[in-house]
Amino acid sequence: MLTQKIEYPSIPDRNIPDNRGINFRGFQQRLIANLRDRVRAGEITERGLARLTGVSQPHMHHVLNGKRAASPDMADKILRQLRMDLLDLIEPREFLAWRRRGVEMMK
Repeated sequence: MLTQKIEYPSIPDRNIPDNRGINFRGFQQRLIANLRDRVRAGEITERGLARLTGVSQPHMHHVLNGKRAASPDMADKILRQLRMDLLDLIEPREFLAWRRRGVEMMK
């Protein structure tokens, strides 16, 4: 029987900020902020968002106010229904910084 030792990179402690860029939680927060802005601007309602995702309006209200978290499935449904993707939640300067890091790593 062949065994191969696989070494995984260490996982940083959750309380230590990661300076490498945005993480999953950051994308969730940006999506919710984007949705809040759309509701405030009158582009969509909480009830409309709830219908898009198949959750109750009170649940969507709690998600938008930060009392509950959006599940990954809910976030995917919202992105799909609003014809958005994760790149819509990234600032151009952040994307450019990410690209620069990738180029530097290849050198």
